[in-house]
Amino acid sequence: MKLSEERIRYDGSHWSREEDEKKALDQYLLLGDRAFNRTKSNLILSMTGDVSGKKVLDYGGGAGIMAIPYAKAGADVVLVDAEANALRTARFYARREGVEANIRMIQSESFPPALKDERFDIVLAKDIIEHIQEDQQFLSDLFNCQHRGGILLLSTQNSRSLNYLLEGSYQKYWCGNTGWCGWDNTHLRFYTPASLTQN
Repeated sequence: MKLSEERIRYDGSHWSREEDEKKALDQYLLLGDRAFNRTKSNLILSMTGDVSGKKVLDYGGGAGIMAIPYAKAGADVVLVDAEANALRTARFYARREGVEANIRMIQSESFPPALKDERFDIVLAKDIIEHIQEDQQFLSDLFNCQHRGGILLLSTQNSRSLNYLLEGSYQKYWCGNTGWCGWDNTHLRFYTPASLTQN
């Protein structure tokens, strides 16, 4: 990931920059409740089955939209995020849900060296790889901290999806925005299923 002084950050209106934990969590959960986000989260949770007693790494997990349900289901969760405010909000959320003891939080701009000696049953990288500068190294780090036979779940935007083809074409050819990387200005690149498997 880019160093903090170089990393593109969200503007002051983004939930991760909100100082008030309750307001930040309310904004975060409202975004998470949108149909697209809710569907994706439910799909990921259904793919991992019973997680009781398992070790889960939620990398780039924000304020815990995935980490909290995993902890409530009995998993031992490590939540990593670059934004200190996001993790402060996640602590507030974990306390509210009574699972603070089940989640360890790490604030880091790059893959934490301490995690290289740990092994996880489930490694989750939901909507984060498009923010990572060194994506190949990131994937290697994720792979190396999995138990043999563990699950790696990674999600990102697909630049071949219909909405991206339409909006991307409009942005690039009509508006002249050739560097458009979606609606989130912190994205560094797009992926397709083929380009992701080549990493």
